[in-house]
Amino acid sequence: MDNLQRRLYDKKSFYNYVKTCFPKEKDLIEEYVEYLGEEAELDPDECNRMEAFMKAVFDRKVALVSVDLEFSMKKSTRVTEVGVSVYDPWSQKGSLLPFVQSSHIIVRENQPFKDNTYVPDHTDFFNGGKSVVMSLHHAAHALNLIIEQNTMDGNPRGSGVALVGHGMDHDLLLLRDMGVDFGVASIMDTQDVLAYTHGARNASLKNALRLARIPFAFLHNAGNDAYYTLLLSLALADPVYRLSSGLDSEDSKDRFASQKSTRNEPPNTSSKVHLKNATKFLGPSFNQLLYQDKYKDLHYVNSIWEGELRDAYSRKIRAPHILQEINKVYDEQMVLISIDVEAFERDHSVVTEVGIAVYEPKSSRGMVMPFIQSGHIVIAGTEDVRNGTFVADHKDFFNGGKTLTMDLHSAAQAIKDLISKHTRKGTRYGTGVCLVGHGIGQDVKWLKHIGVSIGSARILDTQKLLCMTHGKKGSSLKNGLKLVRQPCAFLHNAGNDAYYTMVLCLCLADPLYRVAAAVDGKQTIETYKQQPSTKHDPPNEATRVDASTSAEFFKYLEQSF
Repeated sequence: MDNLQRRLYDKKSFYNYVKTCFPKEKDLIEEYVEYLGEEAELDPDECNRMEAFMKAVFDRKVALVSVDLEFSMKKSTRVTEVGVSVYDPWSQKGSLLPFVQSSHIIVRENQPFKDNTYVPDHTDFFNGGKSVVMSLHHAAHALNLIIEQNTMDGNPRGSGVALVGHGMDHDLLLLRDMGVDFGVASIMDTQDVLAYTHGARNASLKNALRLARIPFAFLHNAGNDAYYTLLLSLALADPVYRLSSGLDSEDSKDRFASQKSTRNEPPNTSSKVHLKNATKFLGPSFNQLLYQDKYKDLHYVNSIWEGELRDAYSRKIRAPHILQEINKVYDEQMVLISIDVEAFERDHSVVTEVGIAVYEPKSSRGMVMPFIQSGHIVIAGTEDVRNGTFVADHKDFFNGGKTLTMDLHSAAQAIKDLISKHTRKGTRYGTGVCLVGHGIGQDVKWLKHIGVSIGSARILDTQKLLCMTHGKKGSSLKNGLKLVRQPCAFLHNAGNDAYYTMVLCLCLADPLYRVAAAVDGKQTIETYKQQPSTKHDPPNEATRVDASTSAEFFKYLEQSF
């Protein structure tokens, strides 16, 4: 893999990136697929299909429309749910995080036919918030309009559109029966793409997401499946993400090949492992070679452009004071470490969980999908110390998979080692590290309580960042994620909170994302300020809204709340 990194970053794609403010990854992809053909002994035809898939996504000229259908187990032609997620790259070239519009339709006339004989019934657990109830006819009409709206002007229907799914054959048949016209849209099946490199022809979405290290929750909800499948497609198409996550390493392939069927697994409980060193659990650091001395001048030019964009946007939304905060996210001499600490609700001196998420701006340059390392630690001896009266008890529901059990001393030492690992060489402990948190003041106090000094590390509080533009009322993490339209599940699990806080940080710091998601729209801000406290919200149940027309569906699609 090290040899591949050198091959990729010796290319001149960064020059194109500087010129156009986003990467032309074609040469990187050709190198990557060539590597797969040589080292992984990929079939030439599969190499060609893999290259076509990766280029289609990285051209940023194809709108990805991910569709998932849930149907009755007793009659597989009876559609009960439709999930749709749309990624339109036109307004997001160069953004830190892809903005994905996700939606969930419950088919009105088929609601009585949902069953959980073979798969869990997660109809009411859409991570994106509101589910819309409408007839199958209107759902099909809405899908046709989405394809029409994303078709390139003056071209045949479906031009510039790729339909994305995981194991799509049956869904495509049902969509055609519903009257959905794909036109000339291309088909991207992530199950097939994964099979090219990892062999498993019928890999479940759950195992695929584990392989790509994408946290998830409540699969077998059509809205969630469509959303996570789209994220998976971005990860599989991104050579830098694949390298960062170790997706194509021999160890990952061996573990993936040994995965069992996920059909009878519980919906979202995380497994537990006992380790003494959390930094090993978080995985190897990816050393980005893109920023060698020969690129320094070009990189400087591009940094000036991005800096001007952030400055202009902060003035446009009349919040110049946020500039200093969001610039921390773009500082390539900085590593962002999100930390969340959970304590016993009846005795705050008892720390029960620690969540960690790591994002490296330098190694994430130009990625269509950022790689965020995430981990969850449960303090040994507190397994039976449970919340649930004032905050939800989600200790056992880490969306990232495995949870560590560590004694308090080892956990504290692991956090200190993580900060030391990312401290800039030759500087004081913590220099070059930015700690990210949502209401981070209390977390820093808890870290100090367990013996963790943050040294010279800088602080970025997403709650304060949110308050700068949208006011103090309702500034919970859950409301913040609703605002930026990021699906979430099982908050008040420290690992999940750390991960989602990092996601919120990237969204709020990115002018391109804020524009795409209409974060600073007048109506959005007014609605946000009216949001009630989320303290007593149920853990993840989605609310339902009724729709009788496609117009009502599109209105629902555009709303954050």
